[in-house]
Amino acid sequence: MSASDDAATQIDVLSLGILHEAILSFAGETEVERFWDSVCKNARWIVPSRRMCVAVRADDGVSVPARYQGGRAQAPVLGPVPIRGVWARALAARTVEWITPDDDDDDDDGGGDEAGAGEVAAGVAGAPGLGRDEVVDWLLEGHDGALLCAPLLAGPRPLGTMLFAVAAAMLREKTRIGAMATFYARHAATHFTLVETTAALAHTSHALEARNQELQTTLDRLVETQAQLVQAGKLAAIGTFVAGVSHELNNPVTVILGFAQSLLRRTPTDAFTRTAVEQIASHAQRCADLTRALLDFSRPGTGARVPGPPGPMVDRAVALAAAQARKHRVSIDRRPVETALPAVSMCTSELESAVLNVIGNAIDASPEGAAVTVTLAAQAHGPRAGIEVAVADQGPGIAAEALARVFDPFFTTKPEGRGTGLGLSLTRQIVESHGGHISLDSDPDRGTVVRIWLPGADSEDGA
Repeated sequence: MSASDDAATQIDVLSLGILHEAILSFAGETEVERFWDSVCKNARWIVPSRRMCVAVRADDGVSVPARYQGGRAQAPVLGPVPIRGVWARALAARTVEWITPDDDDDDDDGGGDEAGAGEVAAGVAGAPGLGRDEVVDWLLEGHDGALLCAPLLAGPRPLGTMLFAVAAAMLREKTRIGAMATFYARHAATHFTLVETTAALAHTSHALEARNQELQTTLDRLVETQAQLVQAGKLAAIGTFVAGVSHELNNPVTVILGFAQSLLRRTPTDAFTRTAVEQIASHAQRCADLTRALLDFSRPGTGARVPGPPGPMVDRAVALAAAQARKHRVSIDRRPVETALPAVSMCTSELESAVLNVIGNAIDASPEGAAVTVTLAAQAHGPRAGIEVAVADQGPGIAAEALARVFDPFFTTKPEGRGTGLGLSLTRQIVESHGGHISLDSDPDRGTVVRIWLPGADSEDGA
């Protein structure tokens, strides 16, 4: 027969009913603090004591929460306290113990600690530094009876203890009170393990939910990235197709231009005919320039850097963007160069692609009737000479939260299907591989300005 079964046999029917109601009051709690509050508040129906407290064993000592009975005086709040004296004896006990100032070594009942029952009794009686602390002092304040220790047992090792200050007048019912305390403490300990398990499961559940959310977010990004890679592949295929078409168009355009120039050399006397032939020659030359630019742009670059003037590279990028600008009814204002420009060591096709990406973004961001301004100027960066290509639009600007991510791969503010999010990322990679840098300023009232700085060929050699 277990200790709790023994205790039950010593409790009358009325007391069992009281125990049942008290246990039901805390059985439904799932939060640790509320659980112990309920245990302490209902303990007054179990043990007639002036004051009581609950001590739960911590990893590094005894955690003594502010628990009290009767609602008159709040117990002091302590952190972990050393396991010695009263606490050691109470936490080592596996059955209820009564600690009184008259205890000595001979009636320790096997429940004491290394200090022994005599030292514990001395501590209870008031010997300084032995078994006393703020909580024990509070329990014994004005007390003429004994401390009842009811261990919180839910396994081989006590979880903690319940301490009751029982008045001397009630000690004649020590057997019944001890049995009630044993029964109550055992049930409190059992339910406490359930509360801890429930709390641990809830924590694990929340952690798993957060992890699942992270995995779902990652999966969504992977799906989005896969779609963008497919789109990038389609654009690459279109580029190859355009290169082939440009090559085929170049032959008839060359024939048209040749005949037009031949007719002009014959100096027709009819003004209308001459004007018409001049228009044919002019537009044929534009077609030839465009097809040549498309072919140069689509031709794989060797990656070799060759010093050269940056102006023609920018002009070709502007020419390639002209059709996109006309489609969006946006004009491109190519500002004239006001100062001499240093040569730039560059892979022309790569930088042309980078500038074209920036101009294309500016056109997409601009409303109808707006102008995209392209400026090329000499610009020193510290002691290094160089050039700066600035592309300004009159669009709505970029939101602050998106501004920090505009150079991230696959990040785009364009509607779905209109951008891959690779343009600015590749542009920065190209510019930085040339020893330069790219920056972006955006304002909702003034639009966006992208600046590409590249070092001069002489400056780069001397760096």
